[in-house]
Amino acid sequence: MKLAKDFESIESLEFMVQFSVLSSFNSLRQAFAIDATVEALRSKLRGQPGACQSVAGRISQVLGKSDVELYDESIAAYLYCLSHEDRALAQKASEEILESGGLWWSVQLARRVIEMTETEAA
Repeated sequence: MKLAKDFESIESLEFMVQFSVLSSFNSLRQAFAIDATVEALRSKLRGQPGACQSVAGRISQVLGKSDVELYDESIAAYLYCLSHEDRALAQKASEEILESGGLWWSVQLARRVIEMTETEAA
């Protein structure tokens, strides 16, 4: 049984970083799930017609800022809320986020939203 290649892969920097990022991303999503501000926005999205469209519009506005990277967590929070209340709008916003560049958390969540949407459609 040759395990050297498996050992090399598991001990690679790429493998270790992947799990570090995954752990941090899961922590971010868990934090959003229990945050009072995020929950207040989700509640408004459920109760007000057109609110989801307003959040999607806000994502577009913030993505247009010259210092967009400063708003990465905010964009991710908006997308998190949108993904729980209107999957179609969340997918469109995710595509826009992926096209914008310069972001980290928002891109990770956008990829996850698109992945979940594609899985649901299959």
